[in-house]
Amino acid sequence: PVTDPGYSASPRSYTIEPGSFLGVITQPVTIDATTQPDHVADPVIQLDGGFATGATAGLSLRTDNGEIRGFIVHSFDDDGLEIDGASGFGDNNLIAGNWSGIDASGAPQPNLDAGIVVANGASANTIGGTGPNDANVVGSNTTAGLQLREATTQDNVVVGNFIGVLDDGMTARPNGTYGVQLHVATSGNRIGGTLASESNHIANNTLDGIALAADVGTGNSILRNSVHSNGGLGVDLAIDGVTANSTLDAWLDYPTIGSAVGAAGTVTVDFDLDLPAGDYSIEAFTNPSGADGTGYGEGEVYETSTTITHTGSGSESFQITY
Repeated sequence: PVTDPGYSASPRSYTIEPGSFLGVITQPVTIDATTQPDHVADPVIQLDGGFATGATAGLSLRTDNGEIRGFIVHSFDDDGLEIDGASGFGDNNLIAGNWSGIDASGAPQPNLDAGIVVANGASANTIGGTGPNDANVVGSNTTAGLQLREATTQDNVVVGNFIGVLDDGMTARPNGTYGVQLHVATSGNRIGGTLASESNHIANNTLDGIALAADVGTGNSILRNSVHSNGGLGVDLAIDGVTANSTLDAWLDYPTIGSAVGAAGTVTVDFDLDLPAGDYSIEAFTNPSGADGTGYGEGEVYETSTTITHTGSGSESFQITY
């Protein structure tokens, strides 16, 4: 009720200040703060970890089939929200509609590590969603906005979130390192998707927008996200700056653009690409905020995609239009 000691009329919120670690959640449970009667769109239940000495995370799931929805989580000594598969559980959970690293007014209140972490073999989890109130807003955390790590952490889906920016899509709340970081052999994860509603908005982060470490696993896909205004690259392979095209490493080459010509409302882009034989999806983006300072661009506004078939016979020429 509004008589609760943690109630604030402006910004409208109800603050809970745990004095110690809340503990790891080990049984399937739904913790849904959107059931607060005056919840409309933005979260109003706030977990302030400033007094929770030694807390490893604001809320930590070590279970299957759990859900955390509609919280503001900030000022914890470690991560804001966590899915941990260390005990053999940590699968098929949902984290949606939360704010991590900012307070009820949207002001920076960092968690001292990452905003959201999926680790230690946690698999088939969803971070965000495609519904109107499913987006997590993850900003101002001391390290990465979202981190996925460890070899058996796989097949997780990250869709519809705002990382490094508030949900107005404009107000910067940079995370201290990367927007999204994948490392330690995590594999088969999907960041974004083929639907517009699955796009993540990843902007303004201090280093790269999306960083895949040299030790990351295979089969991770990055699709249709809006990535711009980050301090480093939009997508950084091996986290060592621009990765040159080469047949001597494990990374797929990027398209080399020969020309981009606009006429009668259509842009035609000709490009060359050297890849192993197979079918590949190629995406085209425009950058209304301006060219990226590295010269290798980010991907602010998705325009279109096409599927090409490469014969694997060296550099081959293709075309995409929008």
